[in-house]
Amino acid sequence: MAKRSVYYRSFGGLDRYAKDAICAESAVDFVVDAGGSLCKSKGFENFIRSPAAIKACWAGTLCGRNAIVFLAGGNIYDCDPDNMTMTSEDASGASRAAFFKYEDKLYALCDTGYFRYDGSTFESATGYIPLISVSTAPDGEGTAYEAVNMLSSARRQQFSPNGTDACFHLAEKDISAVIKVTLGGEECAASDYSCDTANGTVTMTNIPDAGVNTLEITYDTGSSGRSDFCKFKNAMLFGSNADERVFLWNNPDRPCIRIHSELADGVPSAEYFPVTNYTSVGSAPITDMVQEYDRQLIFTADSAYYSYCEMKTMTSGKTVASFPVYPLHPRKGNLIYGSSCVMNGLAATLCRDGVNIWRPSTVENEKNAVCISGAVNDMILPETYAYATGAKLFELPSLSELYFVGATMTAVFNYATQKWYRLSAGGMTNVFEAFGSVFAVKGEYIKRMTSSERSGSASYKTHYSELGSCALKDVHFINLTVEAGYVTAGSVKVYWPGESGVFSSEQYFEVDQALHGNAVSVALPFYIPNVSGISVEFKCPPGKELKILGYGITFDDKGVNNGL
Repeated sequence: MAKRSVYYRSFGGLDRYAKDAICAESAVDFVVDAGGSLCKSKGFENFIRSPAAIKACWAGTLCGRNAIVFLAGGNIYDCDPDNMTMTSEDASGASRAAFFKYEDKLYALCDTGYFRYDGSTFESATGYIPLISVSTAPDGEGTAYEAVNMLSSARRQQFSPNGTDACFHLAEKDISAVIKVTLGGEECAASDYSCDTANGTVTMTNIPDAGVNTLEITYDTGSSGRSDFCKFKNAMLFGSNADERVFLWNNPDRPCIRIHSELADGVPSAEYFPVTNYTSVGSAPITDMVQEYDRQLIFTADSAYYSYCEMKTMTSGKTVASFPVYPLHPRKGNLIYGSSCVMNGLAATLCRDGVNIWRPSTVENEKNAVCISGAVNDMILPETYAYATGAKLFELPSLSELYFVGATMTAVFNYATQKWYRLSAGGMTNVFEAFGSVFAVKGEYIKRMTSSERSGSASYKTHYSELGSCALKDVHFINLTVEAGYVTAGSVKVYWPGESGVFSSEQYFEVDQALHGNAVSVALPFYIPNVSGISVEFKCPPGKELKILGYGITFDDKGVNNGL
């Protein structure tokens, strides 16, 4: 008998068809690094504890400092992760929030209101007061200028006095109040005018001199579309190179509608949402919207559309930004509200056939969406179809990873190595990068990824592979090459074909921490006679670390197998 050996230097994750790699039949909490080594995954440590379950979270810089802002228990909390101080603000008992930063302010769209926060002052975003008409004659005839703002019940109207009339007719009757009157840029005293709110008129005590747009009247109607505005649950920023607009969607009363903000008197604003700035997209509810390069992709459960910023000249000569919508895919979209993300510049969504990546295109085509999750669909699809789990996709750019988070597990795709693996952690409602770290939200905790958290166990079982020719072999050793750390330990078990899945006893090993940072060889004796091939399972127990650079099998080749 000839003593032989075979050595494997690259692991392949859960994709059994990966080339030049030893792939897993099953694997939990082991990942494959860029060099093909098998590493026990990092864990999450509790970082911030909230007084209640966290409903939404945002991280970034506010007022020149780092901040993690989250909604919990009806309040909005601001935690400084550098000194771990925390403040709270009253969000009127909100149960949900969509956070986004616009210029230097953080906005929170809640079911109880629309708030802005600059890192020190938290207040209601009252909304821009639009100038609805200019060059208005005293009788009320004028030129329409800006549309009514959903956020505000107030309006402004500019009049051009004719030098003979003292009474000026507003665009609306039965108003609530006149807020302010200015003439020639100067605010008038209350004694300078009188109001008839029922008829919507303002009478000046002294007849103004003739002029163009010299008289401006600000009034309040007493009603707005603010309550409807606060029913929108999702938000994103999108626009042209010159300015960004805020887009909102997912309103249960208007499920197929998206709305967007407008320039406020020519200035970008997150507080001006004209009642006319809406688009009806198809006939099914919008489930998500993401930006892919200069396109906005819009998804329903089973279809996709795209939009982009197009400058349009109105009949008045005014140039405005338009966002037309076009069909992109007739049968694929995004199944779960707010579950998609952008992966390496491309949109990633949850479709009925798994995780799909969307290729840039301006033509409706079934090839626009490509499924990348075939290797792990047996794990992903049950979690995706269980809508109550709130499965979501998240990208971690620094790690080149896409996270699929379900209720009971997490599947991870490393798009640099094109490998899938599985983590045991599930039920996270957010996973994000900030301040050089990776964070996850689960329940009342914001957790931080760390290599020092090794509480769980990890396992990786390779697919069965033959040891060369069809001859039978006697296996003698499993030889590991591991990178030594401070608490390196693990075990190996060997499986081979049999009526009930025959396997060896489990053999444990530990590596002296004095060898930290070195590649260490570990030879484990296994006497397994008369097999044509084996499957190997590696495990790392709780509290330990393990990085396997490769492994070999030493065996005796017994010659040609004649079926004896």
